[in-house]
Amino acid sequence: MELRFVPPELAALDDVVADVAICPVWSDVRPFQGLAGLADFRLAGRLSALALRRFVTGAEGETVLLPGRPKLAFPQLVLVGAGERAAFDEVVLLGLVERILRITAGLGATACVVELPGRADELVPPERAAELLVTASARERDEETWTLVEEGAARDRILGHMREARRRVRRVE
Repeated sequence: MELRFVPPELAALDDVVADVAICPVWSDVRPFQGLAGLADFRLAGRLSALALRRFVTGAEGETVLLPGRPKLAFPQLVLVGAGERAAFDEVVLLGLVERILRITAGLGATACVVELPGRADELVPPERAAELLVTASARERDEETWTLVEEGAARDRILGHMREARRRVRRVE
């Protein structure tokens, strides 16, 4: 899996070529935050309207596939229910990342914009989120490119952590 990065800004997201965007959403936080909030803004409140009608709840295990275009740069938008924000921990994060990997594989997506669960709220440090992503994607996924939605400082911390992990692996070999 190749990792790229994009800041959480609509103008930057417009320049990303991707098959799908994956947005985690909490069941108990409205309005939507992070990537889902940006998508909701661009879609003129469509996601909020779906939440008001309880079509989108954010319940753990929920997956909602919506069209992204023409308002968004990517053809598909997937909302992934993350459950209650207060119940979030690393076990939940790992389960969500594994689910997101299954979703992208099921869609046949090779280029994905992904906001890792808990990152928009700073509930998990960027390095730990990247570690769990690597753990979950241990099987070969060379054909996929994930563009993570991250600010500059968090991006730099993830890249630094990944470089250090590669150095440790080389020392062991």
